[in-house]
Amino acid sequence: MPQKNDRFYARRRYNYSSRAILLKINNIGLCISSKAHLFMFAQKPIVVYSAPNTGIVRYAREGKWAVVVDRRDPKYLADIFMKLLFDEKERFALIKNARDIADRNHNLSTIQARFLELIQSLYRNLD
Repeated sequence: MPQKNDRFYARRRYNYSSRAILLKINNIGLCISSKAHLFMFAQKPIVVYSAPNTGIVRYAREGKWAVVVDRRDPKYLADIFMKLLFDEKERFALIKNARDIADRNHNLSTIQARFLELIQSLYRNLD
């Protein structure tokens, strides 16, 4: 991508008008793994290794479906893996929470029902 004249490139590439306001927004807090639900369905303990202010870390902490490692600390990371290897209760709790969240939030039937509900509510609001 061109770097010298990014605004010019953006206008030409995406047909933005010259009046377009280009904003730099830090969206790391909104980041979430597009594969998290697949890990949840795998029924294995999950370790989320990410920056502390990401969406995936927040989601994992709130749902308690993964152990979060939010700093670069190899010893801490190794300790987490050792704990998961030997603490059966913790392992099964993570797996159960992950499965419950996956069923509740990432199940195809649930997603389809929510989407239909959203479309119907939008349609009702048109009247």
